[in-house]
Amino acid sequence: MSLRHAPEGPPRRVYAAGLLDATGLGMYLSFAAIYLSQGIGMSNYHVALILGTAGVGSLLGAIPVARFADRCGLRRALVVLFCARSLSYVGLCLAVDLWTAMGAAAFGGLLNRGIGPLIQTALIDGRSHEEAVAPLARLRALRNAGMAVGALPAGVAVAVGDEWAYRTIMGAAATMFVLCAVISWSLPREAGSKARRPGKPGLVGNGPFLRVTALYSALILSAILLGTGMALWITQQTDLPRWMVSTNYVLNTVLVVALQTRLARGSESPLTARRMMVGGGALAASGTAVASLTGRGHGWAPIALMLIAVVLMTGAEIYIMAGATSLALIHTPQEHRSTYLATFNLGFGVATVIGPSLISLSLNHGAMGWLAWTVFLSVAAVASHTVPLAPLEVRRPIPSGDPLATSGGSARRKPEGDTV
Repeated sequence: MSLRHAPEGPPRRVYAAGLLDATGLGMYLSFAAIYLSQGIGMSNYHVALILGTAGVGSLLGAIPVARFADRCGLRRALVVLFCARSLSYVGLCLAVDLWTAMGAAAFGGLLNRGIGPLIQTALIDGRSHEEAVAPLARLRALRNAGMAVGALPAGVAVAVGDEWAYRTIMGAAATMFVLCAVISWSLPREAGSKARRPGKPGLVGNGPFLRVTALYSALILSAILLGTGMALWITQQTDLPRWMVSTNYVLNTVLVVALQTRLARGSESPLTARRMMVGGGALAASGTAVASLTGRGHGWAPIALMLIAVVLMTGAEIYIMAGATSLALIHTPQEHRSTYLATFNLGFGVATVIGPSLISLSLNHGAMGWLAWTVFLSVAAVASHTVPLAPLEVRRPIPSGDPLATSGGSARRKPEGDTV
């Protein structure tokens, strides 16, 4: 995706940092298991242990990283965190045994899920909710493209098959994060770099935000179904050609990059954003229902049905992301955007942790497994209709002499969670 339509100045640099960050992360995510196994010589058990530790670390580190940025400022935090992440990847590049690899992966894991929300916050710093929606959609498209590009070098390293090739890829990922740190340092001090006001973000009391995050976590499981579930289904439960796995991946990536910004238009409206969440859940449920039909038959009919399912679930992914992000921003106080966006992004993190196991178990039951997901996603879509369209108001006790007490009015208060 071209950057020529991106705004000038700091936002353009943030887009560049987001793209490079996603490319480096794509190198790691597509390559980590192969690297640990073939490059370092880890057993499958040790590979699972290392990646599991890094995954848990990513969930635990997201909120502390955001709070760190709230206290010291986005610009400084991004520079420090990108440098730290680069060092963790250098550690992986030089790792020679279980403990060095686990130490580097765990340290990197603590940072992996926390940096993305900071990039989002730097991009929309000072923007209203309505102004933030389009830049975030553009950033998501760029990051999807970066993840796809980052996965390409892994195939080259596997083709070469030598240790130096494996370690070169990991070193290249570390270099990407150094470039991100340099770009972050070039951001003007006044652009997204001032420390936020100290105080608690009020997450626990912000019921609407937590409801959006919980529903997003449920609905975004459809994206894990599309990625992990489709591959397992095609290779284990159907007679579909194996090349459908890569075809589905390419089709999903192309559609997301091409349509992410376009389909997100209008999500700055709270009503439209909620309709997108509901509609995304309906599309996902429809996609799983269609996928349940691909386990029988031969020839082009099941292939066509599978492609239809991928298109439906890709549209669902885009609508769910756009609608949920917009609704989450509505219920996010400006001074704590880093922490709130980190919490919101944990929804996808939790889905990636629990999703593969749930999907694997459910799809063992064949078409009934897909239909169970149809019911689950339909219920989540209906529940999304209950999300408030505006921050809730808290009624303040009214003195007996206050004119509002006799007129039936109520004083306006800050939205829930907007206290410090």
